[in-house]
Amino acid sequence: MKFVALYSLPGVWTFFHVVSQTHCICNSIAIHLQNPSLGIYKVAHLKIHRNYGQHASILSSSQKSCILNSMRAIIRHFIYTASAMYLLQSFAKPFDYGQSPTKTFLIVALAITLIVYFTRPLLKIISFPVGGLVYTALLILVIGAGFYALQSLIPEFAVKSFYLSGINLFGIMLGDTQLEGFKALGFVSAFMAVFIGLVGWVMG
Repeated sequence: MKFVALYSLPGVWTFFHVVSQTHCICNSIAIHLQNPSLGIYKVAHLKIHRNYGQHASILSSSQKSCILNSMRAIIRHFIYTASAMYLLQSFAKPFDYGQSPTKTFLIVALAITLIVYFTRPLLKIISFPVGGLVYTALLILVIGAGFYALQSLIPEFAVKSFYLSGINLFGIMLGDTQLEGFKALGFVSAFMAVFIGLVGWVMG
């Protein structure tokens, strides 16, 4: 499989500039829905002015600061995603990483990280004003779709059937279960969504 790389530093800055601006606008819409009195134009103007400066074509110090913040956020989300995948693989082994497990693991974790990072502001908008369970359910669907697509794009990667041993959940003993197909994909996606959401909430 071939991956497109950004070889030049200006290319990297441009990529994260576009990422930051898109994320900023989506967050502005989400903030407006939660606080209609602010006005969408005012929220977007304040966030874009603060993060990007007055000249969109020139990377000012405020723009670079915003891009660096986006990079840190992506790295933080990558750590959450990689940790969730590592825990799943340690206890249930639902992933098949092929002949190059470390490389495939990092690629898949990064891909899921970017998918979640880009879609979270949109999911907040779609799930408004209910949020909560609706947002989590949508996030599960997004992560599941991401894993499903990655199985087709990366020949070395697959979500395989796995055995889930009995679990004592709040005093209720759940029996041993063999998960396969969409059941396995659904369990993995649900665990990932809940883990990322809880860790992100705890870490702020």
